[in-house]
Amino acid sequence: MIHIAVLLAYLILFGHWRVLIRTVGLMAIAFVGLTLLLDEGNYQVFFQNLFISLTLPLSPAWFYDYTYQHLIPAASLLIAVSFLISLKWLFTASDNRQRFLALATFMFFGFATVTAFKHGAAVGYYHEFAYTGLLVIFWYFCGEKQMVQTSRLGRYLFPSLVSLTMLFFAGKQIEKHLNADYNHYALMYRDELLVKKFVEPQLSERDNIVVSFGHGYEGWLLQQMLFRHQLAYTDDIMRFLYDNKAYDFSQFDSLVKQGGVKFVIMPNNQPLYFYAFDYSFNPQEYKLEKEISGYHIYKHI
Repeated sequence: MIHIAVLLAYLILFGHWRVLIRTVGLMAIAFVGLTLLLDEGNYQVFFQNLFISLTLPLSPAWFYDYTYQHLIPAASLLIAVSFLISLKWLFTASDNRQRFLALATFMFFGFATVTAFKHGAAVGYYHEFAYTGLLVIFWYFCGEKQMVQTSRLGRYLFPSLVSLTMLFFAGKQIEKHLNADYNHYALMYRDELLVKKFVEPQLSERDNIVVSFGHGYEGWLLQQMLFRHQLAYTDDIMRFLYDNKAYDFSQFDSLVKQGGVKFVIMPNNQPLYFYAFDYSFNPQEYKLEKEISGYHIYKHI
């Protein structure tokens, strides 16, 4: 979405009208064609996946915890310098490539900041801004043919500082990689795959299931990847939509009462409560069918 917006904004802002008309036409054809091809022509799923995050509420606390405190200490220099250069290029550059990069830098940063206030967002949303920002800085300091002659130290000190900033990011990623317990996630996948293999043969195309999250991402793979029969994709996100009345979820209650939820899967013997819709299942209507690696599988009676 943002790449399309950057390109169209550049063509409009700098008056490339003929190219704009051709580009919009090609984009429309590609967009409609790809939409019809996705998920066997089920375009409703495509648009829900594309725009559903826009309905989530803004969360300043989430923005601070997952974005601000990780971004600003490490990237403040990158942000400030790339903004100053981009501002100069927008108003004074004669090179279309420089003006395009300048506009992209501001739009990528703005889009990332707006969306980073949404629940589930993180500092990784700024990767496009980081790419363009770095390109702008190194072009300006190392690619200008008519640079003011300075000492060798002064010429390369500033790009070096920016490089060290990005090295900080890379070091953090390496640290996370070395400290990650991949065996733990492999065991989680093994356990949840066993649950899937037990449940899936008992499902018809019309059957539905509910999987609840547990502590430490238990149930995440079942909920996100291993089933096509899921009623609620990521129960934490759905709860935000439910609390803010973004959609009408009353049919969920009706579906459950009609026996439309065949299985309920709960990690670690949690109560028959589904956080997404603040819903408690009736234990008299569901019996414990099997326990696999701590996952309790309840089947509708």
